[in-house]
Amino acid sequence: MKVLGLIMEINPLHNGHIYFINQAKALTSPDITIIIMSSSFTMRGETMIMDKFSRTKLLLEKGADLVFELPFLSTVNSADLFGLNSVSILRDLNVTDISFGAELRNIEKLKLISNYLTSKEFNTEIQRFIKLGNSYATSALKALTLLTDDAEIINNFSLPNNTLAVQYINAAKKLNYPINFFPIKRIGNNYYDKTITSKIASATAIRELIKNKEPLNKFVPDEVAAYPFKGVNLSEEKIYNFLKFIFINKKIDEITNIYGVDEGIENRISTILNETSNYSSFMEKVVSKRYSYYRIQRTILHILLNTPKNLQSKSNYYLRMLGCNDTGLEYINSLPKETKKAIITSVKNLQNNIVVDYEIKATKLYDLLTNSQTILEEYKIPIKKGDKYVN
Repeated sequence: MKVLGLIMEINPLHNGHIYFINQAKALTSPDITIIIMSSSFTMRGETMIMDKFSRTKLLLEKGADLVFELPFLSTVNSADLFGLNSVSILRDLNVTDISFGAELRNIEKLKLISNYLTSKEFNTEIQRFIKLGNSYATSALKALTLLTDDAEIINNFSLPNNTLAVQYINAAKKLNYPINFFPIKRIGNNYYDKTITSKIASATAIRELIKNKEPLNKFVPDEVAAYPFKGVNLSEEKIYNFLKFIFINKKIDEITNIYGVDEGIENRISTILNETSNYSSFMEKVVSKRYSYYRIQRTILHILLNTPKNLQSKSNYYLRMLGCNDTGLEYINSLPKETKKAIITSVKNLQNNIVVDYEIKATKLYDLLTNSQTILEEYKIPIKKGDKYVN
């Protein structure tokens, strides 16, 4: 049986995602398609502008047979752990093929990049460049250029989709997981583009349209265009105020015990909170060569949720089904007994599971940030598309 796995964030679902799903299915001709989806926050520490239950319904309409959750502790992480958690879920679900978007479609060159990144020489050089005061991203690129003069590899190395593609390849190697890779060339606007030049616009550009209350219909499905985006312009300022409150009420040495708080980042955040009055000015000042924009955003979320440092640098995931159709349900029933036993269909009776606990906390934070009430959905059975009941 051919089982296709896709790893997606969907912030929000747009024409490019639908193109990607259709292309992946055309390339692999799968018997079943499983999508792993980030929950309430993105890998880069952004607040999702659609709740995960609404996105699950959309994915079931657009080609998914099963939707599984990539929870907060799995998602809000460095690219390597994001990739490892995602691929671990796909492995546990017996996925045979992974497709991913990439600016570089050449799988052999993506595998070469993976080999460079996991080599002893690369890691020695990157540490040397970091000690010279370079950022991680700059150091990584400098280290790579010492290992190869392939212009295509160098030019594609730091592009966002390629970065995750390589981490999926790394994860499969680390897990000793034999799987087929199918990269799909990204089309339309680039990931960070804010200017729209085609019907396949970047999620970044679409979020700008939503913030400015401009029409979306050309770039997203009708269901997304009609979605009541609540609190889109409020979440960042709420995050800023919550963060200020925490630093008022906690001692600095308490902050140092939180996930992601390393290298004196807590002192920089504390100082700049006292020098600023809003989120945008804070982020503008706090970012530096050492502390990237996305690292700051991720760290802030962990501070808000008081994530303990002992969870750092670990793979934390679970098998939680958010939605299915009849085909997906039949596939679940065909899995080994131990796998079926590990699948979570409701968090209602689960206790002492750290991944579940932080997912619930993340949903409550999401509701505060977006003026939503999705927490009750956490305790329901998975969303169904079809006639069969999910137990």
